Amino acid sequence: MKAGNRNPPSSPADSAPTRRVNQISKEECHMAVDYKRILDAPTGNTQAPKVEDLFLKKPVERITTSMDIDCALKQIQHRKSQIEAKEQERDRLIEEIHLWLAEVTKEDREEIDRLEGLLREYHECRLKENPREKTVKRPFGKLMARKSPDKWDYREDDLLRWMKENRPDLVRVKEEPNKRNLKKKAQVKDGWVYTEDGERVEGVMVTPGEIKFKVEVE
Repeated sequence: MKAGNRNPPSSPADSAPTRRVNQISKEECHMAVDYKRILDAPTGNTQAPKVEDLFLKKPVERITTSMDIDCALKQIQHRKSQIEAKEQERDRLIEEIHLWLAEVTKEDREEIDRLEGLLREYHECRLKENPREKTVKRPFGKLMARKSPDKWDYREDDLLRWMKENRPDLVRVKEEPNKRNLKKKAQVKDGWVYTEDGERVEGVMVTPGEIKFKVEVE
């Protein structure tokens, strides 16, 4: 070892983090230069690169700097716009398929409606002659007649007022815990709920809420 060299040479493991930091700084420096060049480009210059391209082309392997955050958000925004465009194309194609199907089946549906109308008229006449003949079975199918339930239309306020005055036995009272007031007045300790007097409330436990992370793009 030569005189004056007091520090031992650094190992490859010691120099790796330094190289990583220098690499990141160099990359950000290049992006900053490109970004400034874009901003300084004359208006209407179609040859100048776009700001979007700067953030879309940078690979994001991990998030360590604010530039990584911006690139990741921009790329998410771009991917979402791609998905939206493809969904719109899907909806357009589905609409075209529906229109095509309606056109090629129009004649079939109209003929089905006409024949079903004739069968319904026939069955109505048979049912008037014999009310028990609600089903007519044939080799290729059957005709059926079923009465739908009666429809009751209620005016809730008028009905409730009349029942209270004349038939209170027909009024149903619904009991339920007032959870809103309970949350205002109760105290929580170790997942248990207690009243102001320290009495534990039965039938309820509290699970602490967890932090949920969400990414939003503009």
